[in-house]
Amino acid sequence: MRIGINVGSTQVDAVILSKHGKVVAASETVIQDDETVLAIKEALVSLIRYLRDTDEVRGVFIGATSECQEVKLGKGLAKTGLIRLNRYQSQIQPLMKWPKALSDHVVYTQSVEIGEELDWFNYFQESLARLKEAEVEAIAVVGAFSPMDNCSEQLVKESLNYHLPSIPVTMSHTIGSIGFLERENAAVLNAVLSKKMKNTLKGVKDFLSSLGFHCPLWVTRNDGCLMTIEEAIEFPVLTLGSGSANSFRGGAFLAEERSCIVVHVSEGITKIGTMIQERFEESHSQTYVFGIPTNLRMPHSIVLPLGEEKQGALGHDIRHGNPSEKTKREEVLISERKGISLAERHAGSSASNLEDQQEMWSTLKQSELDREAMTQYAERVNDSIEELQIYDQELPIVVVGSGAPCMMQRLQSQTREVVAPFGYQRCHAVGACLGMVSAEVDQVYHLKDQTKAEVIEEAKEKAIKEAERKGAFPDTISIEQVEEYPFDYLQGEVIRIRVKAVGQVKDS
Repeated sequence: MRIGINVGSTQVDAVILSKHGKVVAASETVIQDDETVLAIKEALVSLIRYLRDTDEVRGVFIGATSECQEVKLGKGLAKTGLIRLNRYQSQIQPLMKWPKALSDHVVYTQSVEIGEELDWFNYFQESLARLKEAEVEAIAVVGAFSPMDNCSEQLVKESLNYHLPSIPVTMSHTIGSIGFLERENAAVLNAVLSKKMKNTLKGVKDFLSSLGFHCPLWVTRNDGCLMTIEEAIEFPVLTLGSGSANSFRGGAFLAEERSCIVVHVSEGITKIGTMIQERFEESHSQTYVFGIPTNLRMPHSIVLPLGEEKQGALGHDIRHGNPSEKTKREEVLISERKGISLAERHAGSSASNLEDQQEMWSTLKQSELDREAMTQYAERVNDSIEELQIYDQELPIVVVGSGAPCMMQRLQSQTREVVAPFGYQRCHAVGACLGMVSAEVDQVYHLKDQTKAEVIEEAKEKAIKEAERKGAFPDTISIEQVEEYPFDYLQGEVIRIRVKAVGQVKDS
């Protein structure tokens, strides 16, 4: 058995998934006064009574999407220092387009000018003193050329770890590759989140031990794959998009569809994505997190706000590309009417199955404006579904989330299949249980003594070995992606290779 937990902005959903892939128990707990760990504990206690022995559980899987809420509200975040490594003084200021609630947590910034070699030691004593004076709790180190040569970042981190061993240091090349500002933003966000993630996961791990659980604790990442607790504490920013990944995968799994379009409706937001052969497409466009441009890889999705914007609704805060003026105007149109939050109307419902909930939704009293707005909104959802349909086949539509019953009625037609599977309200938690162990090699190679084919094989071997080290069963490991990015503007043959290996969790 597996336990899946989704930490949303307002509540924690948890499920027990049997070895045959059936949901055998579920619970939900409201997060009160930002006590995330307490809500997770209550959800786990609710599930224990369905277990004969905790040894039945092979793993606990957490989707930590509530960190988005913490970022937005500026709560529980680390006081952060930023150290830039440049060959010359940059005219571009750091933290551009950052909201004040976040930028206020970056309490120290420094730009270190380097020549052919890093002259870090001339800056070190002053930097160390100022970092201590600012009482920083996390540090981000960003080298302008670290994707091709990360030695400078490594040297600075080693120095800081020696003198400030209790403070986590994020190196930008471990978060993203090309794109200096986007990579810097992602690295600083990672540092800002580190304190909250560490406290949350440590609290959950200690509580699991007190209950007698001896299984691994996994955290889902943006691509739907799994991270160890140590990885999640080191790279919390890589969990921000895990909600969409878990939702799409969980919805397809519950509907027993390998290829489908998943429509997740909840908390004033609808997210629409495509699953093809049990995999979703990653977005290759720039990702905006709370308006901050980053190069984080997220599941490709269409996000449609519904009703008044609510804090913590993930879709409002993570976007692919810059929203157009047309989209902004449509959001204003829909948000003008009041009282139609699907998540709020669903809260407290005792309906136990889809038929009961459809009846409940149909009897809700709505004004003419409500019905008109919902009709317009459903048309936008339908248009987005058509955008994602592939040309040679009509993919089935899977509707999940707390608002599934209401949206189901508006998406059904005689020409296509629309389903809301059993357990649709818990698709996030179910999807968390289905993640695979992944390992990624993202490196820039200079093709001097090796051919391109040789460096690709070298990267594949590294990824496979890393996946096995992290806990993947060797016989199940395969290469999922190989991407090449040539640098035509650099002298000599230089190429960036990105390889991703995935495998099933051991003893699953």
